[in-house]
Parts: sequence; structure tokens; C-alpha cells
Amino acid sequence: VATAEADGTPILTPSGSADQITINDKGETYENVFRICTNDSYAGTFLAKKCGTEFNYKKVAILSNKDSDYSTGLRDAFVEEAKNQNVEIVFDETYTKDTKDYSTYISKLKGKEFDTVFLPDYYEQVVTIVQQFRDAGINNPLLGADGWDGVLGVKGVNGNIFDGCYYTSGFDKGSSDENVQKFVKAYKEKYKSEPNMFAAFAYDSVFVMMEAMERAGTTEASKVNEELAKTDYKNGVAGAFKYDDKHNPIKEMVIVGFENGQYVTSSH
Repeated sequence: VATAEADGTPILTPSGSADQITINDKGETYENVFRICTNDSYAGTFLAKKCGTEFNYKKVAILSNKDSDYSTGLRDAFVEEAKNQNVEIVFDETYTKDTKDYSTYISKLKGKEFDTVFLPDYYEQVVTIVQQFRDAGINNPLLGADGWDGVLGVKGVNGNIFDGCYYTSGFDKGSSDENVQKFVKAYKEKYKSEPNMFAAFAYDSVFVMMEAMERAGTTEASKVNEELAKTDYKNGVAGAFKYDDKHNPIKEMVIVGFENGQYVTSSH
């Protein structure tokens, strides 16, 4: 980012979610950095609000990856908003990226009373954790963010271990929107598999950048950046959006649930 900032080269990341990607150490927004996905604070706050309202989870345990900025960012935002929602954090511990055995955390959790466990990490790690939870008899609903997208695609996974769990996503492949259905159909024909959220983000990023350059009438960096900031993208397969003053997209999120080992989505 620092190198690109020197000459204003436009950066549009499909999946970079860390809050600090679009802002410098002083909290100022980079004029040339934008994203398609929502930022970690947005997702963490969104989930905490859901705990206090729709889900009615009043006691939450958190287990996060201290080696991951993604996991830490989500955890921090969730904890902050939980205070506003009168949601009690009854357990809040971290593991390292190399952890394979979660029995220590499981033993501690069994001594706590909680409605759900928030697991803000990527799907590979999440599958291991959830399987060990279920094997140990922890059958509570579990919560995650968009890093969960792909859990059912992990080789050998038993999808039923996720029944009753939820995670946030920026893409609803089951949407009736015509643009989404065309994208899903074309993707399946091309790659013989269903597109995940990251595929949708990458697809939208190409068109957002292309439309900004078309409006600018030039590829001059400063002009393209100006147009990117004005983006009002209405036909995105991962949702329509405008940018806030930190170049984060303001868009609807999707809650993904699981039933009978399958994804079930609904927009919120």
C-alpha cells in the first residue's frame, strides 16, 4: 500500500477485510485503496447485534486465533458491540495458528454456561474445532464470519456438525436476483463447481474497476481514484453498495445457516 500510495496507483481488493487496509496509522483514509468485501469491524459488530436481537444469545463464549489479524479484528469488534447489546462474554481465550488439539479449551468451556461460541477464523481451522467440540458433547449453536465460507467443501467433513450454526457472508448464491443466477450458472458451466463468496467478490471487483475507468474517461490514477470513491454499484453479484468515507462498502450482509448438512441463506 505504501508503495502504491506514492504514485496513487488504484488498489481494489476483493477479499482484504482488515480494517487497517484502507486507513493509515493516523486513521486517515488512503485515497487509492478500496475493497469489495466488508471490513472486519462491520462483520463483528453485525454479529454481536444479532446476538442481542434476532438470535437472543445473552451469554457468549469466544475462541479466536491470536496469530490472525482477521480473527483478532472480528473478536475485538464483536466484544465492543456486545457491551451495547447487554450480551455477556463468559469466556474469551485465544489459540495459535498451529493448534490442532482443542481439548484444553473444551474442558474450560464445559465449566461455563453459554448460549453460543463465536469462532472467528477461516474454514480449515473451523472444521477441526467444530468437530472436536461435537465429539466432546458441546452441541450449542456456533457463530462465525465470512471465513467460514467453504467449511462444507473440506475433504471428509461431516456437514451435520454445523447444523444450527450461523455465519455472515457477503454473497447469497441462492438469491433470485437475475445477475446472481447468471453468474452462478456461468461459473458452474466453466469450473464444474459452485462459486463461493470469494469468487463473487473477484467478479465484482473487475466490473467496479472497469466502470470507474469508464466514468473517468482515462486510466490516470488520480481520476480513477476519484471515480472509485463515487461508486454506486447496483448490479453486483455480491450485493449493491456505495463506499463510506473509509472506502468500505456499505452493503447488506447475508446470514448463512445450516440444515441437514447443507447451507441455507437469508439476507439481513
